[in-house]
Amino acid sequence: MRSVSPIVQSLIGSDQMSVFVLVIMTFTNMSLAGVPEYTTVKHCNLPYDVEVAGLGSFSAANGLKSIDAPNLSSVVDREAYKLIYEDLDMSLRTMLENNASGAPCSVYLGFVNTSEGTVAGYEPGEPILNAAHMILAYRGIVDTYGYTIDDDGEVLVSIECSSPMADLDMKRTIMSTDSMQRGRYPADWCFRDLHVGSAQVQLLWGKI
Repeated sequence: MRSVSPIVQSLIGSDQMSVFVLVIMTFTNMSLAGVPEYTTVKHCNLPYDVEVAGLGSFSAANGLKSIDAPNLSSVVDREAYKLIYEDLDMSLRTMLENNASGAPCSVYLGFVNTSEGTVAGYEPGEPILNAAHMILAYRGIVDTYGYTIDDDGEVLVSIECSSPMADLDMKRTIMSTDSMQRGRYPADWCFRDLHVGSAQVQLLWGKI
């Protein structure tokens, strides 16, 4: 169950409500030395960069266009969010190609002070940049992504995120290699001996 502060409840119940979006994604990549390296991107759809108490700094220069409303699977109740980015210079492509599947993702909904007085220390018209007064709309993993070009020539990337329960109704080919598995789960060595060559085995027959 999502927790909603009294301040957020009052803003939701007002006649005018203005919402902004914060997106956090963490990609894992294996270095040449076999050490996992983490890259966290923090984006917002505000017209300027912001510092959010409790979450950190968020960049406005990211191409985030929209977030589709969540939908539910017909097999299990699981939330699925779709993030739409404009990616003209393909800046997201490298991270998505190598590390998209299974990358943790969180989506927060923040609110602008649309009242006539000060709210939580923020003046009217200012975004309330405090995680305590935001709604965690989604927390899960990146599932799939795809690029399209619309009628105006914009290069759009659609990133679909879903909860871990999504795998109950999904068949997806995963490369069974040690590097691929450790790229997603650095502490998992289950594929380490998968492609090791066979060796002769001597068995003892009869009673001892």
